[in-house]
Amino acid sequence: MASNCTFAPNGPTTTNPLAIAVAILTGLLSGDTPQSQRPQTFYHYGYASMASQFSGGLRLGSFGTSNSIIVPGTTAQQLYGLPPKDSLDSPPDAFYTVTVPPGVPVIDNGPHGPVAFPANANPTGQDVYRSGGGNEVIFPKGTPPGSVSSPGKLPGC
Repeated sequence: MASNCTFAPNGPTTTNPLAIAVAILTGLLSGDTPQSQRPQTFYHYGYASMASQFSGGLRLGSFGTSNSIIVPGTTAQQLYGLPPKDSLDSPPDAFYTVTVPPGVPVIDNGPHGPVAFPANANPTGQDVYRSGGGNEVIFPKGTPPGSVSSPGKLPGC
């Protein structure tokens, strides 16, 4: 299986003023602030080469996870039922931290179930199965600009 684990950024960093403001606001919030009024943090698995696509936030209907343990790409494929990207079924090589302010709709779908991608509907030309088990969230209206970090390197890459 090919590895797409080479890219320059080595962790979630940003120069986006909105992302910086959200990070500062997160640090200033005290335990007296109700949970519903605090920014929430999620993670999105993908490819470092896709970073520029996230400058405006995640698109409507995008997925993420509330699981805070970052796993290798092959594990993420299984846990979150990620579809095959290419003919080699290359696993993700990056994760993105997604920080959303209060009011951004997030639906907790709970544990992702098993999923199959039939050979005629994916680029591998073979049936591909994913076991599921990871907690999945959906952003039905997407996320705002600046809510997605630079790519972070996955374990094993």
